[in-house]
Amino acid sequence: MSFDEYNDQVKLIYDGATLAFFNHSTLDDREWHAFQVSCDTGVFDVWLDGAPIITYDDSANFFARATGTLSGFAGGSGGETNAHQVRNMAAAVGATSQPAVTWAAPFARQAFNGTSDYTPITDAVIQSDTSLTVETWFRTNTGGTLFGYQADPVGGGVSGYYTPALYVATDGQLRGVFWSDSVGPAPITSAVPVSGDLLNDGAWHHVALIGDDDQSTLYIDGVLAGVKVGLIDHLTQAINQVGTGYTFN
Repeated sequence: MSFDEYNDQVKLIYDGATLAFFNHSTLDDREWHAFQVSCDTGVFDVWLDGAPIITYDDSANFFARATGTLSGFAGGSGGETNAHQVRNMAAAVGATSQPAVTWAAPFARQAFNGTSDYTPITDAVIQSDTSLTVETWFRTNTGGTLFGYQADPVGGGVSGYYTPALYVATDGQLRGVFWSDSVGPAPITSAVPVSGDLLNDGAWHHVALIGDDDQSTLYIDGVLAGVKVGLIDHLTQAINQVGTGYTFN
């Protein structure tokens, strides 16, 4: 796979020849993008930000071409690519004769029980900025908080402000927001889940909550779920953690 910045294309290439491509004029917008490639005996599927962009059937040539032993990621100058960054890379491999690739997760993961399990993050990471993004992959059969921040330590009573920034509610829908002066912690909700099913279906889902000073924007599986307008103000909520928090339902 190649990102051709000069021609604004994502390309599937073999031995220097372009097999398939997708035109994307704004991919070099200095923003992070989710990118995934799967290969099932030579049938390639490519997704960008949760949406399919390339499907190419090279199955007739697959076993003749799949003779190499090396793989990796690289960036260079001129020609195909300039300077790029990559993060959260992972690969899963199935059998070569009858492949059955199962993506265990897009990257390294941690399990939480929804109550006492959590991972603290350095205090005031959220409180210190109003232009920020929290994103993650998750899966659950029940629900619970993905990311929360509040004024009081977790595990005790709630006496100060709290914001369940991202959580799967008891109705199976995902909710998220950064505290703002006009809506408080009232979240954006996936009232009609964009994936077609409730989000406590045990499948992997991607969520991104974007704060842009005066509004919160929520994306689920690469699709816009909603926007809450209001100046973001984290107040005294300096304690933040992954895996638990205070929610509404």
